[in-house]
Amino acid sequence: MVKTVNVALSSNREILKSLCAGSKAIVKKKLLDDQDFDYELITNIYKAKSESEYRIVYDYAYKMLNDDDVKILRFVK
Repeated sequence: MVKTVNVALSSNREILKSLCAGSKAIVKKKLLDDQDFDYELITNIYKAKSESEYRIVYDYAYKMLNDDDVKILRFVK
């Protein structure tokens, strides 16, 4: 079970990494959907000072900006 979850988390991380060429990017949610991104699998949640909530997958974080756009960033705390 642990190995299966880790493989899925690694897949999510690779998807985020491929869509975030620099330190941050805003992409269409459809790009994640087309690559079978699993929004339920995360490693942590980070609440920013602005009350924004980022969902973390290892060293990448993302948040939904609206129904169509997702902000992705390299998460270094």
